[in-house]
Amino acid sequence: MLAVLGLPSAHALSPDRALSQLRHDRWTADDGAPAQIFSIAQTPDGLLWLGSRQGLYRFDGVRFERITTAGGKPLIDDDVLSLKAEADGSLWVGYFNGGMSRVGGPAPGQYEYQRDDVPLGSVMGFARDARKRLWAITPVAVVWLDPATDTWTSAQVMGIDPGWRPERLYADRQGGIWVAYSENQAFGIVHLAPGATRFQPYPKPVQIPYFDEAADGTLWAADYWGVRPLARADADPRHARATVSWLEPAFKGAGLRFDRDGGMWLSAAGGIARVRDASTLRAPERGVVLPSPESFGPAQGLTSEVVWTIFEDREGNIWTATANGLDRFRDNALTPIALPRRDQSFAMAVAADGRLLVGNADRGPMWVSPDPSQASGARIDELGGPDMEGVTALHRDGNGTLWVGGARGTLSRLGATGLEKGSAAAGTGRRRHDRHDQQ
Repeated sequence: MLAVLGLPSAHALSPDRALSQLRHDRWTADDGAPAQIFSIAQTPDGLLWLGSRQGLYRFDGVRFERITTAGGKPLIDDDVLSLKAEADGSLWVGYFNGGMSRVGGPAPGQYEYQRDDVPLGSVMGFARDARKRLWAITPVAVVWLDPATDTWTSAQVMGIDPGWRPERLYADRQGGIWVAYSENQAFGIVHLAPGATRFQPYPKPVQIPYFDEAADGTLWAADYWGVRPLARADADPRHARATVSWLEPAFKGAGLRFDRDGGMWLSAAGGIARVRDASTLRAPERGVVLPSPESFGPAQGLTSEVVWTIFEDREGNIWTATANGLDRFRDNALTPIALPRRDQSFAMAVAADGRLLVGNADRGPMWVSPDPSQASGARIDELGGPDMEGVTALHRDGNGTLWVGGARGTLSRLGATGLEKGSAAAGTGRRRHDRHDQQ
């Protein structure tokens, strides 16, 4: 493994880094983290809040604190499904078994599921529209909170069919409200535009999608079949319920989150996936090669292959909530590069054109060129030439020539056609080589 020092970046998560090159931190039960975290929110004080099947937790980056009350009263339940942080410092909490709480802020309170105005079933999400109304969904209703009476009001009179099963709730940057629903074997999407009084059917149905907006304002939708801009959600003739994906067809996705630097993050079978620059994605047509996202799972250190939600904090770090804990991805000052060798006794030299020549005792030298499209973070080109046991030293002389010292006392130089044998130097002690080792 090599670590390359990079220049300071204006990006929170540089698109010039492979997913494997980002710094990854993880917290599990051994660190005090809850399991089965389904939602993450961040209040204005910078604290993270975690909604889990083991309760509501607050996290300051070091310590996990269980929160059990709101306004001096016990929370309704320990089984938390959804969260929404508010600008006044309060936090809305939705429960698996029904009901909501408002924690902190100027008006904490409880909305028990026994109340007539609180809809039955799991509270799957909250959102605010352009008029600052708070919305929530359960499997049986879409409701909004009337601030004058502090009661929840059904949206049936606004075009929501009581026979629908609401599945997803999303507010876009303009304050439009999107609801994805299912009805028996059918599914659909309705939209409440800013200033509108009724939800309108959206003509591009996607099977229970996750929504998020790219930096340019394009609304994307991800489902089991892949991901695409919602406006380009065209039926896939190969599958009865599928919509054409802009990713490689074998990719099966779920949750969706864009980071501020244009990266697209998805939860997928086996962990998470990322498209470094989503603006490069194109519709599948003749001549277009559909990309396969980078992936990161338990084999790379993720706390679980089951990812419930993806969240970007105000510093631009990406958090994933999983079945076994919490993961964070952020930039490194040093960029790691995985090499196809044992991680020991590396010699390095920089060529006059800036390329890096690397070798160790395993075998001959190789060119290492940083390339975030590679899973290792770099393109590796092995050098041919004289047979050597391995590399013990590399040096660039004053003329710019690269010299390679071999484990059996051989000396070679890098010429126009590759490695060329030089004069023997073993045991003379007259030629000094620079050597850099990394453990």
